[in-house]
Amino acid sequence: MGIPDIKKEIHDYIDHADDRFLRFVYSMVENEQIEAGSNFFSGTSDEMIKRAGASLSSITEGRTRNIKGFKKDIESWKKQRSTQ
Repeated sequence: MGIPDIKKEIHDYIDHADDRFLRFVYSMVENEQIEAGSNFFSGTSDEMIKRAGASLSSITEGRTRNIKGFKKDIESWKKQRSTQ
């Protein structure tokens, strides 16, 4: 599955997700911004190119997952957070 297909599938999933899940995803992105020390979507062109290159390397090396794996990881994360 190519990047455009992955983006479309994620967009479709988010478009149909319930409020609780959307808040969950938003909090993950927000936490990533805080941990990264900057806005997740900000950066210089060079930084964006570097991040895109790292993402492409991950894909080339087969470090990807499908939407089912993503959903499974989220469920596991939610269960782990509820027991802490």
